[in-house]
Amino acid sequence: MRKKILVVDDDQRILNLYMRLFEAVGLSMFDIVTMPDPYLATEYVLREKVDVVILDLRMPKVNGQKFYEALKEYNPELKVIVSSVYPIDKQRKMVPDATGYYDKSCGPIQLVEKVANVLVNCN
Repeated sequence: MRKKILVVDDDQRILNLYMRLFEAVGLSMFDIVTMPDPYLATEYVLREKVDVVILDLRMPKVNGQKFYEALKEYNPELKVIVSSVYPIDKQRKMVPDATGYYDKSCGPIQLVEKVANVLVNCN
């Protein structure tokens, strides 16, 4: 069974960028699903097995921090990488138990490395 990456971000440009990036570096061997809306993402996670969520913190409808808490309540084993414009130290304070953190200003290769590392270590 192919592993699945779910990207939740309200910025369609970011969703498109991540999709192209993952395809360009060979992560297209995984199923990559993008969702611009946390409510749709919640429905998706309830229906589908997801291995890694890449989660933006600043979204207009739902605070990413609250969305993270809901995800973990539903599935405590779910791996979540926080992806935000906030510096990593602030991300850690906001979501202390995330699997990983990514500052969007650090360039896309760092995100690819984090995602690949989590997927390799997923059961």
